[in-house]
Amino acid sequence: MTTQKRILIVDDSDAMRRMLAAMLRSLDYSCLQARNGIEAIHALSQQQVDLVITDLDMPIANGLELLGHMARDGRLRSIPALVCTAREDDPALVEQLSSAGAHGVMTKPVSAAQLLALTSRALRS
Repeated sequence: MTTQKRILIVDDSDAMRRMLAAMLRSLDYSCLQARNGIEAIHALSQQQVDLVITDLDMPIANGLELLGHMARDGRLRSIPALVCTAREDDPALVEQLSSAGAHGVMTKPVSAAQLLALTSRALRS
């Protein structure tokens, strides 16, 4: 019996969190949700998580700040992270996010196919 993978979805948009969670649950993943980087850090300190999917632009603590925190924390460093952004394809941004520890970048609106492909790849790494 395989253990259900747990994914933390971090986005300040309730609608985006619900949409991503619905897509991931349909693929048999368990989902936790946070509205910003601070809530995500708290959730990561309380729960075992296999993957983080975070928005880039959020109030309080954005996606880059969350990635930085995860990279500095020895317990969180090994958790793969994907970033969702409404920003158009920007090679410099993708490079910056990769350097910060992101395992992939998705442009909003996120398609189910893109979400599945990147989630599967990140969980295998």
